[in-house]
Amino acid sequence: MDTKTIYSKTGKGVLEIKNKTGKLARDLIKVLALIDGKSNVAELIAKSRTSDADMDRSLSQLSIGGYIKEFSNTSGTAPSAPSEGSYVDDLDFTSSLAPGKNPYQSAQTEFRQRESADRVKAEQEAKKKREEEDRLKKDQALRQGRDEAARLGKVEAERKAKEAAAFKLREETERKAKIEDAAMAQTQRDMAKILEAERKALEQTDRKKQQETEREAGENAERRNREDADRRRRDGEELYKREEDERRRREEEERKR
Repeated sequence: MDTKTIYSKTGKGVLEIKNKTGKLARDLIKVLALIDGKSNVAELIAKSRTSDADMDRSLSQLSIGGYIKEFSNTSGTAPSAPSEGSYVDDLDFTSSLAPGKNPYQSAQTEFRQRESADRVKAEQEAKKKREEEDRLKKDQALRQGRDEAARLGKVEAERKAKEAAAFKLREETERKAKIEDAAMAQTQRDMAKILEAERKALEQTDRKKQQETEREAGENAERRNREDADRRRRDGEELYKREEDERRRREEEERKR
C-alpha cells in the first residue's frame, strides 16, 4: 500500500454516502466518508485513527466494490490497474469535483447513465439467456424426439417379435394338432379294422359252431333213424319168427291128431 496515493469516490460511492443504503459495514462507511479526492492514504489513516493494515483492507474492499477509485499517486508510480472482478467506473467522477458542479447531481447523472447501460447489458444478457434457453429447449426437444423415436422403434420391434413368436407358436400348435389328428384318425381306422376283423372272426366262429351243431344234429337224426329201422327190422324178424314157430307148432299139432 502506497501511503501517497489519493482516492476519490465513484458515482456509486457518492450515492452510497447520500442514500445510506446500509450495504457497507460501519468501518467502511467511515473510510468512504473521509475520501475526498485530496487526502492521501497517510492522511486518511491519521483522520480515521486506524491501523495501516485495517486501512489497506478497507480501501481494497471499497475499490473492489466500485465505491472508490485511485485518483492520483504523488509518489510518481502509475496508478495500479483494477484487479480482476473489481468494479470499473466508466465515467470519471473526479470531474465532478471541479468548482461550480454539484457532485451529487453529477453522481445521479452518472448513476442514470450506468443504470441505462446496465439495463441494456441486462437486456442483452436476458436475450442471450432466452436464446440459450430456446436452443437448449430445441436440443432437448430433439433429444426427446430421438429418444421417443428410439422407444417407439423398440416397442414396434418388440411387438413384431412377439407377433412373430406368436405366429410361430400358432403354426407349431396347428402342425402338432394336425399330426395328432392324423394319428388319431389312423388309430381309429386301425381300431375299426381290428373290430371288423374280430366281428368277422366271431361270425365265422358262430357259423362254424352252427354248422357243427347242424351236422351233429343231422348225424344224430340219421343214427336214430338207423337205430329205429334196425329195431323195426329186428322186431319184424322176431314177429315173423314167432309166427313161423306158432304155425309150425299148429301144423305139428295137426299132424299128431
